[in-house]
Amino acid sequence: MISQIIIKAVNRVIEAIEEIGVEYAIFGGLALQVWKRLRSTLDVDIIVITRKEDIDFLMDTILKKGLRLDREKARVNLGEIILIKFIYSDEESLLDIKVDIAVASGDFLEQVVHNRVKLNVFGINTVSYTHLRAHETSLHLVCRL
Repeated sequence: MISQIIIKAVNRVIEAIEEIGVEYAIFGGLALQVWKRLRSTLDVDIIVITRKEDIDFLMDTILKKGLRLDREKARVNLGEIILIKFIYSDEESLLDIKVDIAVASGDFLEQVVHNRVKLNVFGINTVSYTHLRAHETSLHLVCRL
């Protein structure tokens, strides 16, 4: 049941991202599950490539899909990454799913998105498993194994 709610959240966000033509990839625990490396997750992590001046447009587009901003920390600047924190509320189950959008800038993060792999498991783009395993540093958090 929870996995279905997470997929609903992913689909809403991806619909918004694809409407505006932004490149993206799923990372974090959901990407690990796609690669058959099971790890429990209750959130969605998506990395996108967009210009900093287009972040507000991206946020507005996602908000129109029924998500809301996390009031405590809606936008966090982490240097090469600007993290935008949303919440998807499932009306049937009353569960809230956290959705983190990492806006990428810099060569490393753009390469992560460009090397994504389209998989038919959920019909989503995920970062390559090589990037999930090889590229986590204190500066470039991609996924914890």
